[in-house]
Parts: sequence; structure tokens; C-alpha cells
Amino acid sequence: MNTPKPFRLIVLYAWLPDHLNPNLPGPKYRPVLVLDVNPKTKELLVAYGTSQNTQYPGKGEFTVHFDGLSKPTKFCLGYQRWIPATDEYLCKHGQKNIIGYLPRYYYDVLTDAIDDIDY
Repeated sequence: MNTPKPFRLIVLYAWLPDHLNPNLPGPKYRPVLVLDVNPKTKELLVAYGTSQNTQYPGKGEFTVHFDGLSKPTKFCLGYQRWIPATDEYLCKHGQKNIIGYLPRYYYDVLTDAIDDIDY
């Protein structure tokens, strides 16, 4: 029996690694969408979030705006990273910034964005 993964589809902030240093916390603390959890390695699979160009989401992208996000945020499902679920990646000034679950009314646009991704 599989155990439930309660952290899926949570929006939180993380130091998302960039392309140049994929094994180090990134330079900017940004919103990410948790897509999966690996309890064995204690890692989160997260999708990149940005407040730039939110009015024109591209292939595999969708825009959200709900309580807890200060601006409309575009999530890019084509830019995913496994990151450790540690304070080094998830905290700023000793605090985690967990926005909450992605509201259900965004599930259709999330599904459409998933369908757009070429694997």
C-alpha cells in the first residue's frame, strides 16, 4: 500500500537551484509548486515559479493568483528540480514560507499545462 503524499500541489518558497549550480540552493527565494515527494531521500520535486510575463503563459506553463501570493505567479512545469527538503533550501531568515495548497479551481489549467509538456 502506498502512503499518501500530502505535500503535493503545495505552493511554497524555496531557493531553487539554477542551471549553473544544480546542487546548490539558488540565488533567489521564489515560489515553487511541489509536484512530488520522495520520502526515502527527503526531496521535493518542484516547478519553477515567476512573477514575470504572467499574462502570456507558454507551453507547459500556467498562471495563478490567490491569497498568499503577492502577485500573479506563473509556474513552468518544464523547469523542474528535485531539491532537499531542508532549511537550507526552504527557509529565509529562519522561516519557511508555505503559501498553501493550489486551489482546486486551478486543476484544469494545471492539467492542460501537463498535457502541453513534451517528454
